[in-house]
Amino acid sequence: MARVLENGQATDQRTTFKVSTEQPFFLALGIFRPHLPFYSTKDLMDLFPTEEMSITRDLLEAFIQDADYVPEMAFKFSGLARNEAGDPILGNDRCTKVLAHGLTKQPQDGDLYGWKDMLMHYFASCAIADRAVGRVLDGLKNSPFKDNTIVILWSDHGYHLGEKLHVSKFAFWDDAAQVNFFIKDPRNPQSFGQRCYRPVSLIDIYPTVMKAAGLDLPSDQITGHDITPLLQNPKVPLNIPAHSTYRSVIKNMIRIENHKLIQYEDGSREVYDLSSDPEEFQNLAGKSSYTETEQLLKQMHDISIREGTYPEN
Repeated sequence: MARVLENGQATDQRTTFKVSTEQPFFLALGIFRPHLPFYSTKDLMDLFPTEEMSITRDLLEAFIQDADYVPEMAFKFSGLARNEAGDPILGNDRCTKVLAHGLTKQPQDGDLYGWKDMLMHYFASCAIADRAVGRVLDGLKNSPFKDNTIVILWSDHGYHLGEKLHVSKFAFWDDAAQVNFFIKDPRNPQSFGQRCYRPVSLIDIYPTVMKAAGLDLPSDQITGHDITPLLQNPKVPLNIPAHSTYRSVIKNMIRIENHKLIQYEDGSREVYDLSSDPEEFQNLAGKSSYTETEQLLKQMHDISIREGTYPEN
């Protein structure tokens, strides 16, 4: 893609891609890393020495005890289980398999070393993606399109790396549900480099691109919301929550700026105050001091399910 932008065209496996300064174009690029398997070159792995990682026995124990704050349905998303006494123990997950494998290689703290080794390979895989993004942006910078091209960068999901004793996605906690999401629109230089703390969803990309391109949506059944106002002013109020569903509409997550609700199929919930508990350790569902917040989140949850209209800010 970088060569396409710099030279106007490039050929890959007998297919030639072209762009022109005379008409609008759309280019899409998928970067495989850091998807499994976490292969990388040694020079990138050397950037993340395991001896500098703060992975300790206390941290592992804290993640195990974290299970006491989640409902039983959440155990299906974690690497935890319960023993006969009901206490949390290591269950069956990629994370717990890494820990167990490490112990077979080194009985003394091998689980911690295995965890660190996994992190090193994951970070190195991310570095591959970073280099790919940098090459494309350099190509845009060196092209005639640098001042009139919208750039959108996102990932399809986040990734647990041991939090809740879980590795991979398939969860509603922020480590899996939150994604990298960057937009640069050269028509709005006043917002360059600013962070936006309003929750948005990936389904908002399509209506936003259509609006930015001056095109009408082809159907009123398209979900997602135009977030171009946030490109103009990242601090503008937004009363639409981010909503994630896993496999069925009876399992959902609603996220507003500082709070989130996770609703499971049996009616159990998790509620988190992310301003004071960004790691989601303290489940506040059912706490009297958060009754009003939980009711607001449940209201937004129900509106989102039926694709209704949210109350004004």
